[in-house]
Amino acid sequence: MIRTFGLKKDLDAYINFNLDSVSSHDLEWYWVDFDNPSETEIDLLRK
Repeated sequence: MIRTFGLKKDLDAYINFNLDSVSSHDLEWYWVDFDNPSETEIDLLRK
């Protein structure tokens, strides 16, 4: 399952959020395959 999440500059994660409730310029967007994550994706989730 590939999930989209946003990460604020202060490293607060937004998962399962309403896109209308956040400002896109405040977030960095990531897509992670939770069924088969790469090492890079795992490292990102550890932040």
